[in-house]
Amino acid sequence: MSFLRVGGGGTQFRGARAVRSSNLSIASGAAIPFEVTRFDTDGFWNIAAPSRITIPAGLGGKYLVGCGTDMAGAAAGSGQLLIRRSGDIDFAFGGQLTVIATLAPVLSVAGVIDAVAGQFFDVQVFWTVSPQTLSGGDLTFLHAIFLGA
Repeated sequence: MSFLRVGGGGTQFRGARAVRSSNLSIASGAAIPFEVTRFDTDGFWNIAAPSRITIPAGLGGKYLVGCGTDMAGAAAGSGQLLIRRSGDIDFAFGGQLTVIATLAPVLSVAGVIDAVAGQFFDVQVFWTVSPQTLSGGDLTFLHAIFLGA
């Protein structure tokens, strides 16, 4: 049997999670603007750039980056979420789903990516039927968790 030690001597947790608190009608190809954070240890998110989580000075390294959305009342078709680093699709990863009925499908994507101070992560959405409505209430989110240098 093994145990997880909590507290004392570990690395300090650092990261941010930005969410939509209200539903949003959004066109295909747009970046998702977030409204509030559920946690933000070092000022990663700024209301002046609501679609971004930006790497603060001194925190360059590897990040676990994830995003998700619940498409409220999605029309039949397909959708994709794409996490970009500083708007560059050369350093992006994403996920795709096909909607076959109006079931409010959930799509989430996560991966580990390197970033340096000043770079940012955002989420771009694509739909075959545009615009779509993304759910609020924390169901649409972007987070970045610092894993280390």
